[in-house]
This record gives sequence, structure tokens and C-alpha cells, in this order.
Amino acid sequence: MARGRGRDHDVVRQSIIDAAGTAVEQGGLESLTFRRVAAAADVSPGRVQHYFTDRARLVQACFDAVQDRARSRVEATLAKVEPSPAEVVAAILRTMIPRSPEDFRDLRVVTMFETLALTEPALGRALLEGHAELRMLLVDQVALVLRRPGSVLEAAGITSPEMISDGLLATAGGLASEVLHRHLGDDAAHRVLDAALACGHGKSTTDATEGGHGE
Repeated sequence: MARGRGRDHDVVRQSIIDAAGTAVEQGGLESLTFRRVAAAADVSPGRVQHYFTDRARLVQACFDAVQDRARSRVEATLAKVEPSPAEVVAAILRTMIPRSPEDFRDLRVVTMFETLALTEPALGRALLEGHAELRMLLVDQVALVLRRPGSVLEAAGITSPEMISDGLLATAGGLASEVLHRHLGDDAAHRVLDAALACGHGKSTTDATEGGHGE
């Protein structure tokens, strides 16, 4: 009789992926070796290779895990806000700027993988697909914001949801990098993001910076 997967298969696989993420965060991409990951996961190098036949598969699994956590954070944030398009846009962009230790950890790992994606085609494609998915979600919501009667942006001739979304994504991404490198505190970064969101929604930047986002 053929033997199926052991009951601990998913648990062991996830522990290896978690160990790989820890190795990358603490020692950079050069630490992502079967031997180092095995030591961190408390398994044999052969066990790691049983689940991931080569380093590229381990890299992809680690990257996917970080992306899944990012999606979960977005979904959890959206569940707490009013279902208006403006609030959806704000919630998504705010999750890009790290606050908790876990946020910083994931952003450090993603930043390293983004560098690797320049030379790893499969990882580069995964990164492009994830960004395209996020961008399309923002574009759809920004388009709804622009339909409001009397929009300041519409009056100014700014009617492209793609242009606004690209600007907001670039702003949030830049702020996340500033926070990651400790050039800017996370509270200050969120205030800057609120001002950018106010401009993107056609509101007064003074109102945004005075009101904050309540976090």
C-alpha cells in the first residue's frame, strides 16, 4: 500500500519556510542555504531538500509566505474600516508602512527578495504579479472615489485612477523604505501618507495632517 503524506508534513514544511525567513532576515540572502535553514528548523539538511528540491523552490516558498502574510494584514485591516472606497484605499496603503516588529521583519525580507528578483526570473514574475494585483485593487477603488460629485481632482482635470494609484503606491513604498532604514519614524510616515491621501482624494492637506488617521 502506498504511503500518504505524514500528518506532520505541513507543519514541518511551514517550520522550514519560517526558518528560511528568519535566516534571510538575520543574515541576508547568502544565509539561505539548506544547511543553515536546517539548523534553524532543527531538522537535517536532507529533510529540507526533501520538501524543497533546490534553493529556488525554497526562495519562492519563503517569498510566497511573506506575501500571504501581507495579504492577510490587508484583509484584516479592511475588515475594520467603513466600506467606502476612500477608506479601502487608505487601509491598503497604511499596511505597507511597518509598525510592529513582525511588519519590520517581513519588510526586510521582502526588500532582500526584491533585489534577488532582478536576477531570478521566476521571483521577478511573482513580484510583478503581486504588484499588479495590488495596483488593480487600488485603481478600482480610486475610480469610485473620483465619481463623487464635485471632486476637486476632477475640477483640476486629474481624472486618471491609474495615475493617482501609481502616485500613492510610490509614496507609500518610499515611506516604507524611509521607515525601514530609520530615516523616518512610523508615526511621521503615516502623517505624510495621510497628506498624500488627502491630495489623492481631492481634500485639504491641512485637514488630513490635523486630523490624522486615529492610529
